[in-house]
Amino acid sequence: MKHTRFRHLVCVHAHERDYLLKQRFLKEFGGVHSCRLDMGPVTHDTSVLCVLYGKDTHQNRSIKWHLACALSREQSGLCGIMIFLLPDFPTKYGVPIKRYLHPSAYRTIQMGYADLYFWPPRNQQNLVGMDLAADEAVRKKETMRPSIDHMLPSVQIF
Repeated sequence: MKHTRFRHLVCVHAHERDYLLKQRFLKEFGGVHSCRLDMGPVTHDTSVLCVLYGKDTHQNRSIKWHLACALSREQSGLCGIMIFLLPDFPTKYGVPIKRYLHPSAYRTIQMGYADLYFWPPRNQQNLVGMDLAADEAVRKKETMRPSIDHMLPSVQIF
């Protein structure tokens, strides 16, 4: 059996209510050659945290914990972050409504550290390749470390 070497370990997490969409997401992106998708905890081996955000995700304590771990040098060594908004995520005129995002997720998006995508894509312009998105998240992790270090004292875990 041939062993495939992955560039990135991408941990994918979603609210329990979004289980079917998460399975569809994993099926669609599971064949990406440069990434290994995983549903385990964020660890030092994790390159990127991928959060699937539905309308109830902001209430999920484990998602908040995974976000905090992704921004912690002690827990994970700092991970890139990708946030995919699911079809039921509340928007106004196509713009995500801030109160439905966890505060640390919102801050990482505002500062340009986390990338925000709609999934499934709303149109051809929103298509994203998982490998390219993961590469970009890892690049931001490396180039934006000072900004994240400055933000860390204010990250809310719960």
